[in-house]
Amino acid sequence: MLDLTSPYKTVATMGMIGSGKTTLTAELAKKLGPKTLYLTEPDDRKEHFNPYLKDYYEEMDKHKTYGEAYIGPRWSFTIQAHLLGIRYAQQQAAQWYVVSGSGDAVIDSCYWQDVAFAHLQLQSGMMTEREFESYHRLYRGMTISVAPPMFCLRILTTPKVSQQRIQERAEAREGRKCEEVIPLDYLIKLDKEIARVCKALKRMGTEIIQVPWDATRESPEQREATVDQLAQQIRGTVPENPLFDQTHPRLI
Repeated sequence: MLDLTSPYKTVATMGMIGSGKTTLTAELAKKLGPKTLYLTEPDDRKEHFNPYLKDYYEEMDKHKTYGEAYIGPRWSFTIQAHLLGIRYAQQQAAQWYVVSGSGDAVIDSCYWQDVAFAHLQLQSGMMTEREFESYHRLYRGMTISVAPPMFCLRILTTPKVSQQRIQERAEAREGRKCEEVIPLDYLIKLDKEIARVCKALKRMGTEIIQVPWDATRESPEQREATVDQLAQQIRGTVPENPLFDQTHPRLI
């Protein structure tokens, strides 16, 4: 039986590539308890594999290297549509898990952050106007059945720190080596797009929690204290409106 006044919460996450979303959300999900549903973003790992990751970053490298001589996008729309579908399914799974009274749900990403990436694809020339319009139609069709998360964690790291973590991850995991091509300028622009999306979600009633995650992440003690504080805040907050008693945002 569904309970539209369920005490459980949906928690989504936004942050730059390499910001540390997975580290934070994994620890938060454990802290909220064993009944918490934890959904991770697809990447290079077998259990969460993204089949387009390597192709996309190779394409990004060509776009950066060849400039105006770049022959045009091939994988940008494909990976964006692929990720949009996965994030949509995760958001749906999270909200139904909550309203069924099963427990809290924590998502290592955010359906709405997908829009930030899509905007950057268009602005950089990695996605054509025609492809963006197709993406737009998919997004608008899906969004009508998606409820905004009750909480959104905005992971705060500087673009330089995120780039450093990307490099460290690339050295440690062969499957993420392709991300070494991500330029600092891209991360700076992504940070601005994420801020724009967070403002829109706040207008929809989502509570945005700013989480400093630069130096804080490096110390186990500071990290545990931050996660404890987040868990207490989430547990202690009663939503102003029941789930689904909100408008459905379309950010593009």
